[in-house]
Amino acid sequence: MGAGDEAVTTRVRRGPLSVVEAGDPTAPALVLLHGIGSSGDAFLAQVPAFADRWHLLAPDAPGYGESDDPAAAPGIDGFADAVARLLDDAGIDRCVLLGVSWGGVIATRFALRHPDRLRALVPADTSRGSGFDPERAAMMAER
Repeated sequence: MGAGDEAVTTRVRRGPLSVVEAGDPTAPALVLLHGIGSSGDAFLAQVPAFADRWHLLAPDAPGYGESDDPAAAPGIDGFADAVARLLDDAGIDRCVLLGVSWGGVIATRFALRHPDRLRALVPADTSRGSGFDPERAAMMAER
């Protein structure tokens, strides 16, 4: 794609998730996880730069954007497992997973729970996580 070219971007349903999707579905998958309070739309500006060589998927996390609200708070493991289900629903075995801020926490947890599903992990502007320690998770829940 040259400068100024527009990539075709669609919003699709993949199970309970709403996903911004672009690029060639036969290309390697690049999954983009947004920060807290955001949605997959946060990555729309990056689509033209990557859609010519990646199958881009930028889901709205459960309970965010246009995705379904979960019946109960999924916790960090539930958010990570939602990414695995997204890959299953899209017919993707492995992906490059990029997570920004809170999305990086989810991506890191995904890497620990589903290492065989990763080609690479790209944590961006993130921390090692929150809520992994039950005592700390309880303190955060009380806030």
